[in-house]
Amino acid sequence: MIGADSELRYLKGVGPRRAAALSVQGLDSVEDLLYLLPFRYEDRRSFARIADLLPGAAESTLSVTVDEARLIHTRRRGFKIFEALLSDESGSVKAIWYNQAYLERVFKPGRRAVLFGRLTPTRYRDLVLENPDYEFLDDEDAEGVHTGRIVPVYRKTADLSSRVLRQLLHRALSDLDPGSLPELVPPAIAERHGILSRFEALRAAHFPERDARLADLQERRTAAQRSLAFEEIFLLQLALALRKHGFKQESRGMAYEVPDALR
Repeated sequence: MIGADSELRYLKGVGPRRAAALSVQGLDSVEDLLYLLPFRYEDRRSFARIADLLPGAAESTLSVTVDEARLIHTRRRGFKIFEALLSDESGSVKAIWYNQAYLERVFKPGRRAVLFGRLTPTRYRDLVLENPDYEFLDDEDAEGVHTGRIVPVYRKTADLSSRVLRQLLHRALSDLDPGSLPELVPPAIAERHGILSRFEALRAAHFPERDARLADLQERRTAAQRSLAFEEIFLLQLALALRKHGFKQESRGMAYEVPDALR
């Protein structure tokens, strides 16, 4: 377990280099990272069949088996293409990734995976899945982070892609001690307005439940998003009230004696 105030370099998958890059963006602790909220969501819950894919159509989620895989060394120096032949009960499709040679170690024949991508034509008129998101069903993450759910999409931060940030945030929420994230809204006020706890709100904002409505998420209408918005407005109002109180205290302390001659 980690605490909300733990330095990001202690979160698995971050390390000193990424932590330094994130710090430049004002993200120093696990709590800071948790408030890096998605700017949109993608619905990857419904599975399509390979035979039903059409070029130019919307991105689809596929449950496939790896049939073949190979790394292609091109004539261009330092440029490599990884290619995998994937299949389901309806047919097969080729997927390609650019300059990701490490995929040769994980895309093994017979391994099952879930992919999310769009069928696109190549310069040779072949139809392929180009740079699709992927996730292996035998991975340690049984919940699924990148596919098979409503997936959060993040703006690139500190040169970290949305996929990497998604993985880090999922790990942070999985490893976090909820007790280390104190409530900022008083319990009576939270109860009156139906506000979720900070941990519940952050977890649902990053990784919504399977029955969540995409439209509500996109329009920021879910209970989790409302709770986080309420918290932000509450803190703003509190800061303004404290500032106003400070001005009153300051004005009280500056009393001047007025002599009769001046009157």
